[in-house]
Amino acid sequence: MDTFEYYIEKDTVYVDFKDDDRIFVLIGFRRQDNNQYVFSTSDAIDNLGYHYAIYWCED
Repeated sequence: MDTFEYYIEKDTVYVDFKDDDRIFVLIGFRRQDNNQYVFSTSDAIDNLGYHYAIYWCED
Protein backbone atom coordinates (compact mmCIF):
# COMPACT_ATOMS: atom_id res chain seq x y z
CA MET A 1 0.00 0.00 0.00
CA ASP A 2 1.38 3.41 -0.95
CA THR A 3 1.62 6.05 1.74
CA PHE A 4 1.99 9.78 1.37
CA GLU A 5 2.26 12.84 3.55
CA TYR A 6 -0.67 15.25 3.64
CA TYR A 7 -1.75 18.38 5.43
CA ILE A 8 -5.15 19.81 6.34
CA GLU A 9 -6.08 23.06 4.66
CA LYS A 10 -8.69 25.37 6.20
CA ASP A 11 -10.34 28.14 4.23
CA THR A 12 -13.12 30.49 5.36
CA VAL A 13 -16.05 30.45 2.94
CA TYR A 14 -19.06 32.74 2.56
CA VAL A 15 -22.42 31.10 3.20
CA ASP A 16 -25.73 32.95 2.92
CA PHE A 17 -26.94 31.70 6.32
CA LYS A 18 -30.24 33.34 7.30
CA ASP A 19 -30.27 32.63 11.05
CA ASP A 20 -27.11 34.46 12.16
CA ASP A 21 -23.65 35.56 11.06
CA ARG A 22 -21.67 32.43 11.90
CA ILE A 23 -18.35 31.66 10.20
CA PHE A 24 -17.89 28.58 8.01
CA VAL A 25 -14.53 26.91 7.42
CA LEU A 26 -13.96 24.57 4.48
CA ILE A 27 -11.77 21.57 5.31
CA GLY A 28 -9.51 19.94 2.70
CA PHE A 29 -6.77 17.31 2.75
CA ARG A 30 -3.84 18.05 0.40
CA ARG A 31 -0.84 15.97 -0.59
CA GLN A 32 2.42 17.36 0.73
CA ASP A 33 4.42 16.51 -2.43
CA ASN A 34 2.19 18.04 -5.12
CA ASN A 35 -0.42 20.14 -3.26
CA GLN A 36 -3.34 18.24 -4.87
CA TYR A 37 -6.48 17.41 -2.92
CA VAL A 38 -6.63 13.84 -1.59
CA PHE A 39 -10.44 13.95 -1.55
CA SER A 40 -12.90 16.46 -2.94
CA THR A 41 -13.59 19.21 -0.41
CA SER A 42 -17.03 18.28 0.85
CA ASP A 43 -16.91 19.18 4.54
CA ALA A 44 -17.25 22.42 6.46
CA ILE A 45 -17.41 23.32 10.14
CA ASP A 46 -18.96 26.45 11.60
CA ASN A 47 -17.66 28.46 14.54
CA LEU A 48 -20.19 26.70 16.80
CA GLY A 49 -18.67 23.29 16.00
CA TYR A 50 -21.40 21.96 13.72
CA HIS A 51 -20.37 19.83 10.72
CA TYR A 52 -21.87 20.36 7.26
CA ALA A 53 -21.68 18.22 4.14
CA ILE A 54 -21.27 20.33 1.00
CA TYR A 55 -23.12 19.45 -2.17
CA TRP A 56 -21.52 21.44 -4.97
CA CYS A 57 -23.85 22.63 -7.72
CA GLU A 58 -22.94 22.97 -11.35
CA ASP A 59 -21.96 26.44 -12.55
